[in-house]
Amino acid sequence: MSFFNTKSSFRSVIFLSGGTAFSQAFPLAMMPILTRLYTPEDFGLAALFLAISSLLIPLSTARYEIAIMLAETDLEVHEIASLSLLVLIAFALLLICIITLFGGFIAEVLNNKEILPWLYALPLYVILCGINNIAKYLNNQKGIYKRIAYSSIILSSMNSSTQTLFGVFSKWSGGLIIGRYFSMMFSSIFLLIPWLKEKRYSRPSSKKLAEIAKKYKQYPTHSLAGAVFNSASKNMLNFYLSAVYSSTTLGFYYLAHKVLGYPSSMVGGAISRVFFKDSVSEKKSTGAAAVVFKKYLIAVLFFSVLVYLPLFFLVEDIFKFIFGDSWRVAGSYAKILIPLFAARFIVSSVSSIDSTMMRQSAYMVFNLIMFVVNVGIFLLFFRSEIELLLGVISGVNSALYLFYLLYLWLLSKNAV
Repeated sequence: MSFFNTKSSFRSVIFLSGGTAFSQAFPLAMMPILTRLYTPEDFGLAALFLAISSLLIPLSTARYEIAIMLAETDLEVHEIASLSLLVLIAFALLLICIITLFGGFIAEVLNNKEILPWLYALPLYVILCGINNIAKYLNNQKGIYKRIAYSSIILSSMNSSTQTLFGVFSKWSGGLIIGRYFSMMFSSIFLLIPWLKEKRYSRPSSKKLAEIAKKYKQYPTHSLAGAVFNSASKNMLNFYLSAVYSSTTLGFYYLAHKVLGYPSSMVGGAISRVFFKDSVSEKKSTGAAAVVFKKYLIAVLFFSVLVYLPLFFLVEDIFKFIFGDSWRVAGSYAKILIPLFAARFIVSSVSSIDSTMMRQSAYMVFNLIMFVVNVGIFLLFFRSEIELLLGVISGVNSALYLFYLLYLWLLSKNAV
């Protein structure tokens, strides 16, 4: 039985996964060096910066870039990309005003004064990430998976190299952050090269941009809210640990979170991109996408068991051996979080079915529920033992993901 829709889809997943795996191999190899160059507090600062940016990035384009996948003509692809870029610039300008007025207050609430200068640099990083997302969808829409894979290699290698150089020569805690800027910039340029060479289309008129904005309004009205709540649910723990516990605790959690995310980032992103394209194709021909959904779900379930089950029993020893004895706490956090990462990997790989079936409101409702539930957990377990807090979050959120997976399966059959 073939897991994928066509042999071409399988090759695309393998190519993207291979490119991503190669791109992740270098930073994974560099991580034991970074954990000896930087302290847990340094990692905590980087985690806080990335958590804030992750919350803002979905807002920056109002999610219009996703509509590139559903464009009916090449001209419409150009118009959607132009609209996304315009929204991105407007958002960055608004962000500059907000940080200028409330930057100090935000740093105080987060209990981390060192984050303040990085808040002022945040709009530039959001612009780079927004451009990168737009460029990825442009390449994905055309099936140019090779360039996406190479961009991942550029992103990760540039990031790790810059972080290491700053750690060796300057001992500057901000080195973990500055690497993100350089890597995102070069990755975006590489992704955009084919499109910058094209001069077939003129700049869309204001009227045409307004028409495109209206046609795909479900993305800012439904998908955007879901993305924001999803990002908030994933990153609110970073804010909570910084404000309530310490930057050191956040640093331990960040390393656990980063390492557990490697299997998903190596394979999950590739599967998700190809699945989206295949599900759209099946939806256009049959009105549903149940066949594609089932095949991809079996694949991600198999991968999840293969990777996360043995990792559950070995992760503490792995952390102590690879990253040093001072990071053993991060290994214990990782073991607690493994069920959550396994469930998140499975669901995120096929979650784009809601966009395929034009039901972005489901994504919004699910993430709103998850956000409210996590806020409730923080209130009920305020200042409790960190291991207990992580255990409750891992268990409850895993269950929520599995319930959502059931809904997505029904949605793929047009049964809801």
